[in-house]
Amino acid sequence: MAEKFDEALEKAQRARRGAPKDLQVLQELGLIYAQMNRLEEARSVFEEYLNLKQNVNVSILLANVLRRMGRIDEGRALIEKARHQEPDHGGVLITLGDFLVEAGRLGEALLLYQRAKEVDPYRASETANQRIVELRTQ
Repeated sequence: MAEKFDEALEKAQRARRGAPKDLQVLQELGLIYAQMNRLEEARSVFEEYLNLKQNVNVSILLANVLRRMGRIDEGRALIEKARHQEPDHGGVLITLGDFLVEAGRLGEALLLYQRAKEVDPYRASETANQRIVELRTQ
């Protein structure tokens, strides 16, 4: 598996050298770094993307990386900003719910997961249902 990540990383880095401001390349490179647990590099690439263009989906990715790095306040602030940009984005609501779970605010998180299913069923239902089940079994 590590070999496939190394190969994907090499291709993404090569693509970045050829098109350093290509948003699709930056997003893919950040995802690869995140999957390889190279969180500082993922953070840097996602921030670079957001400096070029605001994108709620990339904000979600960056917020999750920041949370994994233990930078909870930064991640939560970022996802709150994304919520102001797109209040009915299921991924934003789920990610904010995840931050609330970590803060022990389970009831509020449950409400956000349920809201995600209501306002964005196509994008959010499966993940929101998983989170709801996890919360109810705690």
